[in-house]
Amino acid sequence: MAVTPQSPASSRVTTATNGYEPLSVNVNRPSERAGGLRFAQDAEKRKPTDEEDELPKPVEIVPWRMRERMKTMDVALVLCLNIGTDPPDVEKSAPCARKECWVDPFSMPAKKAIETIGNTLQSQYERWQPRARYKQSLDPTVEKIRELCVNRRRLAKHDRVLFHYNGHGVPRPTQNGEVWVFNKSYTQYIPLCQTDLVKDDGHSYFISHLAAGLHNGGGNQNAYSAAGNLMPPEQKVMAAFIISVICNDYLPGQKSCLPQYLHKICVNLLQDPDEEVPRMLGAKLRDERPEPRDAARCSGKHSRGPLQEEVKNFSLNLRQRAVLNNDAEMTSLLLFHPYETMLLVADEKDQISLYNFEETETKVLSFGNKNPPGSRLTSLNWINEAEESLLTCGSDDGVIKIYHGLHSPHPSIDSPKLLSAFVAVPDLVPGTRGSGLVMNWQQQAGAMYAGGNSSMLRGWDLRQEKCTVALPTQTDSCITSMASDESIPGMVVAGFGDGTLRIFDSRSRPDYSVKTIMREHASWVVQTHIYAGRNELLTGSVTGELKFWDLRYPKNSVKSLEAHRSPMTALAVHDYAPIFASGSHNQFIKVFRSDGEQLALIRYHEGFLGERIGPVSCLAFHPRRLFLAAGATDSVVAVYSSDN
Repeated sequence: MAVTPQSPASSRVTTATNGYEPLSVNVNRPSERAGGLRFAQDAEKRKPTDEEDELPKPVEIVPWRMRERMKTMDVALVLCLNIGTDPPDVEKSAPCARKECWVDPFSMPAKKAIETIGNTLQSQYERWQPRARYKQSLDPTVEKIRELCVNRRRLAKHDRVLFHYNGHGVPRPTQNGEVWVFNKSYTQYIPLCQTDLVKDDGHSYFISHLAAGLHNGGGNQNAYSAAGNLMPPEQKVMAAFIISVICNDYLPGQKSCLPQYLHKICVNLLQDPDEEVPRMLGAKLRDERPEPRDAARCSGKHSRGPLQEEVKNFSLNLRQRAVLNNDAEMTSLLLFHPYETMLLVADEKDQISLYNFEETETKVLSFGNKNPPGSRLTSLNWINEAEESLLTCGSDDGVIKIYHGLHSPHPSIDSPKLLSAFVAVPDLVPGTRGSGLVMNWQQQAGAMYAGGNSSMLRGWDLRQEKCTVALPTQTDSCITSMASDESIPGMVVAGFGDGTLRIFDSRSRPDYSVKTIMREHASWVVQTHIYAGRNELLTGSVTGELKFWDLRYPKNSVKSLEAHRSPMTALAVHDYAPIFASGSHNQFIKVFRSDGEQLALIRYHEGFLGERIGPVSCLAFHPRRLFLAAGATDSVVAVYSSDN
């Protein structure tokens, strides 16, 4: 179809067909409608006017599709690894990434290792272009590189040449875009300009997998000798396709880097005299980028040096800050507010008390959840923590109640207002021997997961006020604890009374919602906690055994720790600080560092006549600060803080 220029007075399209007169369509003439289309009544030809002849010629549109005359049939794979010798500008941490193309180069002799890596890389490229001509160059010299490029260019003629360069065994590229190769005797590094490898009679693609922190912030360099300075559209499609196919094999094994502008902001703020800013940003950069840039490393020596020494020699100096009298026989639940100086304390029945633990040790207010006789409170949770928070209370009759009016340390009313109540788990089996109702709230998704002495795990969408999922637990044991990560929507890890752990995916079909079952615990799971954004899970059972898991490989635990031999009745993990605490029925509390080292042991209340603490029933850390609250089978609630 040929499209001719159109004049402002009349729009005209001419279509030429083989064996037929051309059909002229004039949109200004009266037309007839037939079958939903418009056909012109007058097909008489009209000569072009002078006004039409003066119109500018249309711009030629370059098709975006690949043209047959531009193929990529030659691929050069250059590996400069020099296994066993690190470049002088590389500072490796321990442990560090060692695999190349998913092959450990130190698991076999160096010569065999680089051959295996080259064959693996070629097999990955063959998934994209199985009929291409591949040529491997392992630890080449300058002469071999130039000879390789000349031969590839001569064989390819006017087609493309793909040049893959891996420089993990040589220094980083220079600011001028020069890469490094070896001399004849492998005693020196010789710079080689990338543009010298490009000939004037064709295009070449360079895909470089180099060390971290390259110039221009990338590992993909495109070099071509076309007449224009812009990359042709078919080459853009080619580059996007290659990156999606080839680089996909490398991305899962490495963490994605932070954006360039975010690094600059973090580097500038790391030099801030305020201590909190370097602490937070330094920890974030360490998690996101184990191999920092030179600028970040330089500023880190100034600001992160004392921090690293403090973390290495971390010691927790706990002191008793307050002793609260709950006026109850037993404390069953404790809950800090993340942004207020409030502590909620629940007894073994239905009474909930509010304390302002920083200003006074007296009770601010107390109210009852009004459970049915014989039932008890089993879970507390905050909703909308950053705004006017709502309190959710779950009892072992399967009912969840939502209260308003507790978002301030000094409530203006005597008792909170009941906003809503619903039966979250209709088939919950009541009784004092089970776990009751267990809740898990996901703020970003607006979802509340509820389970307990039931064979189903239900998910409620509180925005729509309806149950959206009902997942079978596939066991007769009750759910004792639940944990989730906001960065992984739909995933819930649940601990059970028989010691098993199950990972649920609410996005799957109910029959296939249980993705993994972990059976290393042999008794009641006291607590499960997921470290946000780290794919790490900490669980503890009533026997005092703690286990650390990697959620990416949940078949076996990473590490086990025996906290104490007596029954463990409570376990709390801090959301940000590297500490966790466990409580025992034998009247003591232990505080551990995340690596398992014990930091503190609490047996007595502070004071001249400090008495022994009672059998620990519950523990809770403040989500943002170093505060620990401990409840026992008596009326005393102790709050501990740290000076660190």
